[in-house]
Amino acid sequence: MNSVQKLLAGFALEASSLILSMTTGVFGAAGLFLQLRFLKIEQFILFQLASVSILMIVGWYPMIVLVVALSILVIFYKWLESQSLFWRGFLATLAATLFILASAYVWIVVYQKQEIWSFLSSGITAALEKARGMPVPLDVDALVYQLPSYIFCLCALNVWIGALFDKRASNELKRFVVPEGAIWFVIASLLFSFIKVDLPGVQEVALNVLNISLLLYFFQGLSVLSFILDAMRFSTLIKWVIYSIFVFQILLPICLGIIDYWLDLRLKLEERLSRNVEKSDKADE
Repeated sequence: MNSVQKLLAGFALEASSLILSMTTGVFGAAGLFLQLRFLKIEQFILFQLASVSILMIVGWYPMIVLVVALSILVIFYKWLESQSLFWRGFLATLAATLFILASAYVWIVVYQKQEIWSFLSSGITAALEKARGMPVPLDVDALVYQLPSYIFCLCALNVWIGALFDKRASNELKRFVVPEGAIWFVIASLLFSFIKVDLPGVQEVALNVLNISLLLYFFQGLSVLSFILDAMRFSTLIKWVIYSIFVFQILLPICLGIIDYWLDLRLKLEERLSRNVEKSDKADE
């Protein structure tokens, strides 16, 4: 691919990233991951600066924050490529999340001179009521307190989808494992999410930790599913049907990921397949 083709491809991927960021918020990083496959880091940064400049001209400031956050996510992911998929994905997601939260704080508290929780609560309530055309019977404060984990999960989904375009990560995705100690975060956060204690903020922190922990086991469940489907040699069509069922029934991959922690399903399947191969070889002899 020559320099002109790289430039055109970079523009196309940058445009697709902006469109997907505006419409889904989940697939926005996919184009940026693809950019880094054939662009130098300096060229990649120039493309992001060009996007930010255009967005500043049209006044789309929330999109600027999202574009910069996704750029940070992709750069950190690339920078930490010597680490395992879990750690480079986790740290890249954390960096992007902190940037979004810091930007929200600066915009609301410093420039708007408002209290952050009341501003977000009133904004979310107004948006939901406008969408439904009637008052929304929801605990909006609970939603606001969980925003940090929602943002983290959104960034993490971008990493997971982007990793699908990373050649190195293709095998790692099938071997993705959450560190062993994370299961205790699930247990503790599940406990404190539904049991009230006298300490203020404990339940809110527990809910955020629970959301993030369950998403990690959701990823592990998908990883186990991918490994099983490949090992069983299902056709591509059947694989996508099963993936769709598991993604929309979100509890299935979460349960599969937690079960894999206790039973190590992939190792057992490998051992079983290995025994079958040995039996087949002996029968041939």
